[in-house]
Amino acid sequence: MRKTNKTRTTRKPVIKNPVIEAEPMMTPEPVFAPFAQEQKKQSMVSFWIGTIIVVLVILGTFAYKNGFIVSATVDGQPIFSWQLTSELMRRYGKQTIEGMITEKMIDVEKNREGVAVTQKDIDDRQAEMMKEFGGEVKIEDILANQGLTKKDFDRQISVQLSVEKMLTKGFTVSDDDVTNYLATNSAMFTATDEAVLRADVRRTLRDEFIAKTFQSWFTGLKDKASIVRFIK
Repeated sequence: MRKTNKTRTTRKPVIKNPVIEAEPMMTPEPVFAPFAQEQKKQSMVSFWIGTIIVVLVILGTFAYKNGFIVSATVDGQPIFSWQLTSELMRRYGKQTIEGMITEKMIDVEKNREGVAVTQKDIDDRQAEMMKEFGGEVKIEDILANQGLTKKDFDRQISVQLSVEKMLTKGFTVSDDDVTNYLATNSAMFTATDEAVLRADVRRTLRDEFIAKTFQSWFTGLKDKASIVRFIK
């Protein structure tokens, strides 16, 4: 009797795959990230809007209290600053701008000629002017009555001295000029001291020369200046 061979099942060898190095996986962005970024943007916008509002309120309050918006109120009704400015321009605008043009032309010419006016020059001239009041009046009181500040007054004196220095360049008064002038105008002077008297005469002759030459000098200054007026 034949023996039957058992059927063998051939098992195929398992081939293991080599280890593949996988790239690190990127952490997926949370689904709420765009929402969070939008919230952050809105918060920043709100912050800056709030800051701007606070600044505007502060500036508005400051402007109101200092007359930049409202110059006065009458029974609660405002007179706005722009109304005041408009009225001042209508009444005094032309006169004021012409004065400013004159000062600017003199400044330009003074710099061109190298003329300098120091604070000492200004103080000395003011002291001379105050002598006429006998020391009984303070300069602050005079300025207050005229609606001027010390700075305004200094500026006016500076312009005056600048003109005098430019016009009297090369101008001299001789002793003969003084003697001849006294011979016919002695009644104009009250000084009894000879030196003071002759100094007063020199000053008078200088002032007369300035008054006589100023208009033609100033006309020439205007002719050569380039002036454009936007206010009629």
